[in-house]
Amino acid sequence: MNVYEVMIPIVAIISTFTFLTVAVYLFFSSRHKERMALMDHNLDATIFNFNRNGNRSLKSGLLFTMIGVGLILGDILQRLGLLSEDVSYFAMVFMMGGLALVAYHSFVAKKETPDDI
Repeated sequence: MNVYEVMIPIVAIISTFTFLTVAVYLFFSSRHKERMALMDHNLDATIFNFNRNGNRSLKSGLLFTMIGVGLILGDILQRLGLLSEDVSYFAMVFMMGGLALVAYHSFVAKKETPDDI
């Protein structure tokens, strides 16, 4: 084992954490500068307040449940020999995940009134 084989994982790990640290720092420092500039011009900073969705847990629950169902259906299709292993898992996970998001959208759209949109 030479020096390069030892250094590659070390450099990769250090680079990853350095990148993440710099990205987080730049995000927060630029956000701070924008807010300070708005305050200097006596403007309201409500553009940074985003509307929180009260149905976030419903969306996540539907999505993860349907991904689990997709994995089970993919396994069934693979065991029956209808699809190969890779295709069955990916196809069912994406199909069921998409179905969950469509079901969530239809539920929320039915629940909201036209004035809320």
